[in-house]
Amino acid sequence: MAHLSLEAGVRKSDGKGAVNRLRREGYIPAVLYGVSNKNIPIMVKEKDFHDIKHSGGEHGVIDLSVEGDVSPTVIKEQQFDPVWGRLLHIDFCRVKLTEKMTVEVGIETVGESAGEKVGGIVDHVMREIEVECLPDRIPESIEVDISDLEIGDLMHVRDLKMPEGVEVVGETDRVVLSVLAPREEEEIEAEEAVEPELVGAEEGAEEGEEAPEEGAGKEGREKEKEKAEGEKEQQEEKKGKKE
Repeated sequence: MAHLSLEAGVRKSDGKGAVNRLRREGYIPAVLYGVSNKNIPIMVKEKDFHDIKHSGGEHGVIDLSVEGDVSPTVIKEQQFDPVWGRLLHIDFCRVKLTEKMTVEVGIETVGESAGEKVGGIVDHVMREIEVECLPDRIPESIEVDISDLEIGDLMHVRDLKMPEGVEVVGETDRVVLSVLAPREEEEIEAEEAVEPELVGAEEGAEEGEEAPEEGAGKEGREKEKEKAEGEKEQQEEKKGKKE
């Protein structure tokens, strides 16, 4: 992937008021760090950054120019407003083009599975996968062709086709996705599993086993109430006799 270029300026102040003013003026506060250099608080134009992202820069190498000093970088983290979704802050990390790095890449499915065509549901267990590669080899995503998957089939990490120069980090027997049976069938199976228990309860009642009657709790409360009223009447009678 070709490198993309982005210009940034150095932030002179880093207070809350200063960063809010930058956002109102159309800039995104950011920081540049990594490769033994000191961290530099910077700012980039919001429009320029979004253009870079749409061109594939979110997962590729960005030649970041800060006051004429150009460094190859990757986007390490983005912070968004939890309510409005606006991008609030970016972390750029300097990289060495000759050293491999570990990054997380999204997994995208291609096609419709054979199981889906008969009502099945694709269950995504993993949405991202950790890979190791050179900075300029970072793929935008890992594509997964699910066309041949039937209901009950699983796809593991070992089944993924990695681009040249990209290696998976971690165990390869992890499940990426599966094709589940239609929900209607699952509900029927659940009902069938419950029915034997109901039959057993009915048979027990026929054999003379006691079962709690409906309204038993209510009758118990009424009896307690009658008992209390009777005791009250007895006390009043005794009191009358004494008088």
